[in-house]
Amino acid sequence: MKDSRSILGQRRDYSDRFVKNIGELIEADTLRREREARLQPKAAEPSEEQKPNLITIDDSTGILDKKSALNGATKTQDHWIEHWNGVNGERYFASMRDMYDAFKQIKQDPASHKKLLANLRKDFKENWVVTSTRIFYNADDLGARIVHHYGSGNDSLKTEFTLDVPIYRRVDISTALGNQSGIDYLQAFFGTEDNSDTIIETLEYVGGKNKKDIYLWTPDQDSRKSVSERAAWLYYLDGFRLGGYFIIGRSFGVRYAEDGQ
Repeated sequence: MKDSRSILGQRRDYSDRFVKNIGELIEADTLRREREARLQPKAAEPSEEQKPNLITIDDSTGILDKKSALNGATKTQDHWIEHWNGVNGERYFASMRDMYDAFKQIKQDPASHKKLLANLRKDFKENWVVTSTRIFYNADDLGARIVHHYGSGNDSLKTEFTLDVPIYRRVDISTALGNQSGIDYLQAFFGTEDNSDTIIETLEYVGGKNKKDIYLWTPDQDSRKSVSERAAWLYYLDGFRLGGYFIIGRSFGVRYAEDGQ
């Protein structure tokens, strides 16, 4: 009869190898998508005629479109910036702050946002959801700038945070939020002052995943040195994942009330 401790040790070894293999597959898929995005032609700057009429935005919460743009089309962040800067009317390329604000609206009033929640989960599962939030990484340290509404023709939309962004390679959200650097990162990433519990509860509700299956992903130092600018995104793979890479994905529009209307 085999020693039960030996059997348990083998099972633990298989489990560890399985997690390692999953991590390697995820990394390979992420890098593949990143390479594809970098091969896309550079987006052109919008002409004066293409720029929308602008309104001044205060700290009011935006209203997210009920479905992703152009019937689920995928583009790089630069090409989505080009698209949204050319849209007539007061609709903009949603930032990660807008997405998080929408998540809170959904959680607070789920009956009014059933369609949006269903479409978000569908998009997370089928592709990446890219936002207008861009992260600028330092090449030689953990320093970074997170800019919401990067590239927008309306400067009043832009907000910026300067901070250290830890290296996260499939790190669960509870672990990340267990120290101040993780709290600072996610507050800047979502443009919020919410505490750790509120952030986790909001993402659990909208993502439909337990906190142990919500992961963070940021580039390592070598990747930051080779590609310093990354788009902020959300999607499903082995769980509900959020991070910053340069990839192709879907986007959402957001609109704001003028003069508080």
